[in-house]
Amino acid sequence: MQRYTPIILIVVAIGLFFFVIDPQYSEIQKIQKEKEANDTMLSLSKDLQSKRDKLRASFNNISANEKDQLRKILPDTVDNVRLILDINNIAEKYGITIRNILVEGGDVEEQGNTQVSEVVQSDLSNQIGTISLSFSVSTTYEVFTEFIKDLEEALRIVDIKSLTIEAGDRGFINYSVTLDTYWLR
Repeated sequence: MQRYTPIILIVVAIGLFFFVIDPQYSEIQKIQKEKEANDTMLSLSKDLQSKRDKLRASFNNISANEKDQLRKILPDTVDNVRLILDINNIAEKYGITIRNILVEGGDVEEQGNTQVSEVVQSDLSNQIGTISLSFSVSTTYEVFTEFIKDLEEALRIVDIKSLTIEAGDRGFINYSVTLDTYWLR
C-alpha cells in the first residue's frame, strides 16, 4: 500500500486541480476581467461627469442676452410670422415692399397652421427642421445688395436658395428670392 500512496496522492492532486482549483481560478480570472471593465467604465463615467459639469458651468455663464441671441439664430419653434416680420423690418429700412410671400418646404408635413419641411438628423442626433420662404421685391440693384447684406447679418440663419432677376419699370429690377431657414425640433 505504501507503494501506491504516492500514486494515489498524485491522482488526488491532479483531480483536485482539474475539478476544484482550475474552475475556481477560471472564475477568479473572469471576475478580474469584469473588475477591469468596471474600473474603465467608472473612469470614463467620472470623465464624462467632469465634462458635463464644465459644460453646465459654461452654459450658466452665458448671459440672458446671449441666450436670446442664440434662440434667434436657431429657434426652437417654427415661427414663420416672426421670420416674415424680421425680413419685412429689414426691407422697410430701405423702403422696399415685400410681396408674394410663400412659406413651403420640400417634403411638407402639417404642424398646426405651419408648413415644415422634413426633419434632417445630424451626427449628434440633433433634429433640425428647414423652412423655405419665397418673396418678391422691386428696387434698384444698389438697394437690393444692401438689403441682402443686412439679411445676411441678421441673427437668424438664412441660406439663399434661389434668386431670379427680371427687368422692371422705371429703373427698378424685380427680384424673386427663395431662402431656407432652420429651427431646432
